[in-house]
Amino acid sequence: MKPEAHYVLPDELGGLRDWLAKQGVDVDHLKTERQALYLGTVLGRRKVRMPRRGKPCFPALLHLQSLLGLRGYRSKDWDKYQQSKLGTFGPASPVRRIDPTAYQSMKEAK
Repeated sequence: MKPEAHYVLPDELGGLRDWLAKQGVDVDHLKTERQALYLGTVLGRRKVRMPRRGKPCFPALLHLQSLLGLRGYRSKDWDKYQQSKLGTFGPASPVRRIDPTAYQSMKEAK
């Protein structure tokens, strides 16, 4: 007897996985990503174009997750990257700073 194949939603679709589980779907026994996409569109009442047979459904699942306003799980590396970028706004370099009086005088000279 052949073991039954099943599809596991990846970590990037963690928000969709949790949402489907709250809707009553047994996410541990989904057979294909196409089935996951179908159930998500029906339960979420959103229209997402089904890819042709044989094509991956992962991009459509990501799109559905964003339409439903869900967020997937992010890796720890991504969180570290975001924390390292906090407070780095501002001009690209000190050369890009413009003195308003110098700008006005240059504008009047023209």
